Amino acid sequence: KNIDYNNKKSKLITFHTTSTSMTKYIFNVNNYYETITSKNLKNILSFKKETSQPNLINTLKTYQKNNKVIYTNSSITIPENTYNIFSLLYFISQNKITNELIVSIEREGLLYEGIITPIEIKSNNIIKYELILNNNTPHKNNPIIKNTDIFTWALFKKKSEKYITVDYNTKEIIECIFKAGLIKMIARNKQYKIKRGI
Repeated sequence: KNIDYNNKKSKLITFHTTSTSMTKYIFNVNNYYETITSKNLKNILSFKKETSQPNLINTLKTYQKNNKVIYTNSSITIPENTYNIFSLLYFISQNKITNELIVSIEREGLLYEGIITPIEIKSNNIIKYELILNNNTPHKNNPIIKNTDIFTWALFKKKSEKYITVDYNTKEIIECIFKAGLIKMIARNKQYKIKRGI
């Protein structure tokens, strides 16, 4: 949604991921992510995450100093003109992409090149994309969090396949699919399903 942040017109983007009713008894996940970006979505102004899963709890925040966005308890900054995965997903949901698009993505102190390619354009205004992530982080850099949450891990896992499906009638992400070998994870938009009675 649109907000004012430090007297600037900005966007607040929140994601909440939880286990399904079946899997929560095996691997219960409850993750909250909050991103504030510039109005054009190209600059991260603030990021916060609070994640909980078996044997792992993460809390991560940023603060601003001298017009730089810095991770708490570190000197690592988020560069300008970069997305994080959440602002990128929101950007994709709001902007139909018909040709390959290359963007810069920051993830907890690491930098990636993101390649977004439409691979299936349906007549009902639904598009499926493939997302390829190439690590561009200098070798000396380490992630802010050594063991990150499962959603972030799956998205950025090496040699994994990532697919995003968007309904442009409502400008909503329907689902994200992550594949790595025999492992397959599907993150579905619960509110999208509820509104359509699916």
